[in-house]
Amino acid sequence: MSKRIIAIVMSMILCVSASSCSGSRNADGDGIYASNLFCNNVVYYMLGSRVMYSLADETDRTYPACVDPLCAHSYEECPAYASVLQNILVVPQKDSVMPLIYMFGRRPPVEYIDGKMVERTDAEINLGRIKVYDAEAGVGYTLAETDFSRVHDAVYFDGKIYMTVEYLDGRRRVGMIDTDTGEYVEVKNDSPSRVAGISDGRLYYITNRGIVYSCDLALSDETEVYDCGTGPFRRGAQTFTSYVEGGILYFERNCRIAEGMTEHEMGPFLMVSDVYAVDLDDKDAGETLVAENVLQFKPHGGDLYYNVWQYENGGVFVFADGNEREVMCVDGGTLYRYDHKSGTSEICFSDIGTSFYEIYEVTDDYIIFEGMQYDMLDSYNAENAQNTRYFLNYVCICDIKTGEWHVLQHTNSDA
Repeated sequence: MSKRIIAIVMSMILCVSASSCSGSRNADGDGIYASNLFCNNVVYYMLGSRVMYSLADETDRTYPACVDPLCAHSYEECPAYASVLQNILVVPQKDSVMPLIYMFGRRPPVEYIDGKMVERTDAEINLGRIKVYDAEAGVGYTLAETDFSRVHDAVYFDGKIYMTVEYLDGRRRVGMIDTDTGEYVEVKNDSPSRVAGISDGRLYYITNRGIVYSCDLALSDETEVYDCGTGPFRRGAQTFTSYVEGGILYFERNCRIAEGMTEHEMGPFLMVSDVYAVDLDDKDAGETLVAENVLQFKPHGGDLYYNVWQYENGGVFVFADGNEREVMCVDGGTLYRYDHKSGTSEICFSDIGTSFYEIYEVTDDYIIFEGMQYDMLDSYNAENAQNTRYFLNYVCICDIKTGEWHVLQHTNSDA
């Protein structure tokens, strides 16, 4: 059976349970897709250097995105494989149920080019490569080889990808790559910066000084928008976490290790902050405090979804095989939504059995996240996650309206 036929069969299967792509974003490739993983009831994600997917309504089932049944999915010859894969961005295709997947990784140490084996230098293999996988056609290609080594954030709009990139010396800049030509340009501001989002035809980014700038989508005409102030960052970050969506700026301040966790080994991984909102059309009205002690937050549709520090030590759980794991609830299993129009927050659901350790994406219907399970522990797949200490589940999906959730892919390494 040819790759093309397999891809068509997969398209038919996915069409059966297809829903809209990532909430209010358009499903024709013309919308804004920010760090997107979800399309047509399918969640795509990284597993090592491979792109995998799970159907949203299945539990603990993982499939390779590459449709070739004879492919080992472990070398550059696989179209859905990228050396040292760091990030992916899923973008729907017009008139297709299956998306384009942009893969941000590094150049492989060895590969075949025109039938010849090429060995790269140590300097080259630390530089970046952007690949594209066409999930419908089952083929991939290299969009560009880059002088930076890592991509942290990616936002697609109108044939361009706006990114936070990192160079070998640790500098983080904001740049844009044309998905047709592979041409890359950066903002003129050379301060360490991070993409915040696109709104009203402008790109927004924040610097390490807490200053938010905007520019046109050609990365010129830069203008200072708002000064968020300075302060400590989250672990490993060079800027505050900030987002701009629907004309609202959300940003954090006063990042710190959660109360009582300073000496705990998970303390640096469980930082909290106070999150604020600013209406960019009425900046003179000032900031609105959304919530204090926020662990994770992500916007969708102009609103903000977040969880708040609420710690409970669940002790030690001993499995039948004698392995022990520590039980910890850090947010009461509660998700909040801040309504940007009313300026108030409400609880979406609470005490669902898992904490939101990292929020990957929010759609109209779902929240996709890495979870820290604290209840129904007998359901935890200990066989596939035998080295994980804190009941971490790598990719989970939860219905925002009901709070019903399940695991798509378990964590297989230590926290």
